[in-house]
This record gives sequence, structure tokens and C-alpha cells, in this order.
Amino acid sequence: MNRSVAIGCGIVIAVFAVLIGLVAWLGPKLFEKGKSYMTQVMAEQAAERKRINAIESAWQPPTAAADATWFPDQVGNSKLERSEPFASIPEMHIERAGHRATYRSGAGRIGVVVLAANDLEKDTLIRRISDSVRGRSIDSPGLGENDFNNLSASTTPYGARRHEKFANGEQVQFWWIKGWLFFFQTHDNVDPKDFSEELLGATAPAAPSTPLEKK
Repeated sequence: MNRSVAIGCGIVIAVFAVLIGLVAWLGPKLFEKGKSYMTQVMAEQAAERKRINAIESAWQPPTAAADATWFPDQVGNSKLERSEPFASIPEMHIERAGHRATYRSGAGRIGVVVLAANDLEKDTLIRRISDSVRGRSIDSPGLGENDFNNLSASTTPYGARRHEKFANGEQVQFWWIKGWLFFFQTHDNVDPKDFSEELLGATAPAAPSTPLEKK
């Protein structure tokens, strides 16, 4: 019995010795890999910030007030379906004037709303609009008043941009830039992040430069 216990203890010790040896051998390698990965992630984030900053720097409001000239007939692969001013949008809890448009491509349809908002107003407006989207579907046939209440959503804030994606594929994006709040919404396969950059690029005074290009 004692011999069996001794053998068992010897095996356990041997296993621990092997594990300790593996940790000692692999530890530095894993640390270096982790360090290299974090360095790469930070570099990519810095490059993305630089790219977005270049987009925002290049863009200027086309006119003093948002109007039809802010919405070109063609943005990337999307064509303008309609464009109209509004005094308010009650279902979005927007109680000020602005302009809205709808674009369509082979991937689907995307709606755009733009209105003036200063730094103190933008967060309240974003919260109100976001809450309205969570509570109801705008122009989504077949979805009821509360269909969005229990849907999971992932939110990705990035600088002046905020992106939300719901479990059913609904996506919204806010982008506040130079005193103007843009709101993009789609429930199709249109990527609002790509479209928003294309729209700003199409209305910028000068063509986007190399830093705006995605890798």
C-alpha cells in the first residue's frame, strides 16, 4: 500500500515537474506573442483613428443649412430614392428641422437623417433617437410596436461615431461632425459605416486623400 502511494506521489510530482517545465519554456514565447498582438491592435486602432480624423477634417457642410445638396444622386453603389426637408420627426423624438433621404442599392435600402446639433445637444438627441429605434421599427413592415424591446444590441462607440447592431440585423449609426448629427438606419445588408464614409466623401469639398482609403 505504501509502495503504491509512493508511486502515485512520484507520478504526480513528475507531472507537475513537466507542467512547470512547459510553463517555463512556453511562458516567454506566449508573452512575446501577446505583446506582439497588443502592439498590432494598438497600431491598427491608431491607423483607424487617423483615417477617421482625415475624413472629418476633409468634410465641410455643403451649405449653411441641410438641404437636398447634401444628398448626391449617387453615393457609392446606392442611388437616391427620395430627399425631403422635415420640421420634426415625432416617432424619432426629433423636435427640430432637418433633412432626410433614402438611398437604395442591390444590397438594400438605407435612410439618412441630418440635423444641426451642438456639443451639448448631441448626446440627448442620440439617446432619444436610439430609444425610439429600440422601441419600434421605422419603415420595417411586419415588425410591431415593441419588437425591438427584447432584441440584443451591440454598441460600438468610436470617437464621434456610435454604431448599434440589433439581433435581427437592424443597424443604426450616429456620426456627429462639425455641429451636425447624421443618423443612418438600415435593416438590409447595407453597411451604414461604409455608406456614411462614402456620403461624407461625396460631399467633401475635395476628393478624399490616401489616408481615407481602407486597408
